[in-house]
Amino acid sequence: MKEGGTLMIYPKNCLIIDIGNEQIKIADLVRNKDNVKINKFAVIPTPGNCINDGIILDKVTLNNTIKATLKEERFKNKRVVFTITSSKVITREVDFPNLKPKKLRPVIENNAAEYFPVNLSEYILDYVITDTVEVNGEKTLKVSIIAALTSVVQEYVSLADLMDVKLVGIDYAGNSLTNFIKKEKIEGISMILDMGSESTMVSIMVNDVLKFNRNLSFGTGLLLDCIMNHFEVNKIEAIRISKERPLLNIEQDENPYLSNDISSSMNQILNGVARLVDYYTSRNQDKIESIFIVGGGANIYGIEEFIEKFFDIKTKLIKDFNSVKGSNNLGNVEGFFSNVIGAAYSEINLVPRTIAEGVHSQSRKRTSLLLVILVAVSLVAAFGYFQGKNIALERKKEQLEQDIAAANEVQNIKLDYETLRNRLAYREKIMEASKSSSEQFVAVLEVMEKQMPSDVFYLSLTDTGTSLEISCVAKDKLTVAKFIETLKGMDFSDVYVPAISESGTEEDPNSFITFSVSCKY
Repeated sequence: MKEGGTLMIYPKNCLIIDIGNEQIKIADLVRNKDNVKINKFAVIPTPGNCINDGIILDKVTLNNTIKATLKEERFKNKRVVFTITSSKVITREVDFPNLKPKKLRPVIENNAAEYFPVNLSEYILDYVITDTVEVNGEKTLKVSIIAALTSVVQEYVSLADLMDVKLVGIDYAGNSLTNFIKKEKIEGISMILDMGSESTMVSIMVNDVLKFNRNLSFGTGLLLDCIMNHFEVNKIEAIRISKERPLLNIEQDENPYLSNDISSSMNQILNGVARLVDYYTSRNQDKIESIFIVGGGANIYGIEEFIEKFFDIKTKLIKDFNSVKGSNNLGNVEGFFSNVIGAAYSEINLVPRTIAEGVHSQSRKRTSLLLVILVAVSLVAAFGYFQGKNIALERKKEQLEQDIAAANEVQNIKLDYETLRNRLAYREKIMEASKSSSEQFVAVLEVMEKQMPSDVFYLSLTDTGTSLEISCVAKDKLTVAKFIETLKGMDFSDVYVPAISESGTEEDPNSFITFSVSCKY
């Protein structure tokens, strides 16, 4: 898990770039307290096969395209911020005690595995406090935690290097959109839909406080495909047709021709949105009062009426931005720039701090090496608890240290470390969490190591002297049941589950279950 740069603030004057599947949006702007002033802007088509789901596939072509536009339009600003829309960026909304920032970050990092069922060593983590509320007389922080796949972020860092610009920030589009809505001063309980070609960002806000944010990996490109197939035109022409012709079938008994296919595609998008709304309302009492739409897909003819009829909620296209001085200078491309404007106010920075401060590739490599070395050092301390039982593990650790010293490439080090980490994960958790060296406890752990399901992950194990207390994460209820059944077959007088909670739904592939088990000796 690598650290982002929450403590860093983007320059007031910078060049913000949003690379979408269909359009690249660029703006040289100046941030003020309540709005931004746009000095220059450009919208250009994204070259084919260069980006997918926010993942850069061809940074050379992107570099040539963007640099040519910057030169032609005479952009002078060299301080760049990217805002990314991708399913490889995961968000979670979590409550924490009212801690100071220096204490909050370690708590978030130490507990992040509970919220993200992924290998966090492959992700960059950052967070933003969205609200402070009082519960039972005590203040609680509402925190939005963001985890971005490091390999995705690295491609944007490499693109900035090719462009010969200073990369000062990378924001997540969901956070950019939230900041944009705050500056638009929308009141009440609202859902904001950022209608992109290949994705649909869903945000729910109560006044200016973010309550929920998720990204669907499909968008209005579904409609454009229907138009291209029917009229036998390219995507640019299909976009023009979607804006000018009433192809959405608002009344199901009318226009039964092409509009049925178009309407079915839109229904597919809105059904995905509805599932997220159901998930949110099942956990909150807030009833959505209004829907606002932005993004390139928001310009489809009749989309406001169609969404309003689908949800039976008042729907409005956001235009004439309050957050931009003289917003008329954006003209008919205004809807493309919501994320660009919001990114100017971001407190999220997914760029590792050393890179954002101007340290280039060699420093980044040293940072990665330091991460691996620190892990190895932590293993040295942990081995002291089980020195007599871990001779084989000690040899593996020494081998890892030799590999670190000899390796020339960070990727080789990572592969070696991952191999050892996977083999030692169970013991490492034991050594980090356990306070006991009793023969009885050690004997139980040896049996558990052999018999426990491989897809149960341990958060903590504590020997109280009379019982073994375990906190775990599992992928589904069946795995939990197998785990409990295995424990009951061991030499315990009693096994019971004092707490269990599920994150997500059974249909959600990213859902997981957190639970604790008490095993009496």
